[in-house]
Amino acid sequence: MAAPTLFAPITALPPKQNPIFIGNSSPGARVTVCKSGNPNEVLANAVADVNGCWLVRSDKELALGQQYSISAYCTPKEGYAPDLKFFLEPAGLPPGSAPTLTSPTTVNSQRPLLKGKAAANAIVYVYLAGGSVLFGKPQANANGEWELQLV
Repeated sequence: MAAPTLFAPITALPPKQNPIFIGNSSPGARVTVCKSGNPNEVLANAVADVNGCWLVRSDKELALGQQYSISAYCTPKEGYAPDLKFFLEPAGLPPGSAPTLTSPTTVNSQRPLLKGKAAANAIVYVYLAGGSVLFGKPQANANGEWELQLV
């Protein structure tokens, strides 16, 4: 039997602090996902399906803004998957990213509601093109979503 494969975690599905791990192994193998170098700190357990595929959400909430190194191993004799390193970012755009506008750019109202994405909890400055008029400074929520009603 070969060692299991561990693919990048899916972290965009709520709740964000409990990422979903996917991989493959031998069909029916019991897979344990743990912090690298510490098989006693188990994050999740799964059983590979008849095709050897497995998917499991972490049982433990992981802190946002942290770098993690995880591994997967199968019992009894398949061994460990290579360590997988990933950064668990807060929802929204990565810190330092320019905010984006997600609402329609065609304005058909005298008081349009602007919506967009930014880094979580970022303050977004909305200016008239050219920067001569500041329309407002909405703050993005924990998911990086912001809105501004123009008056």
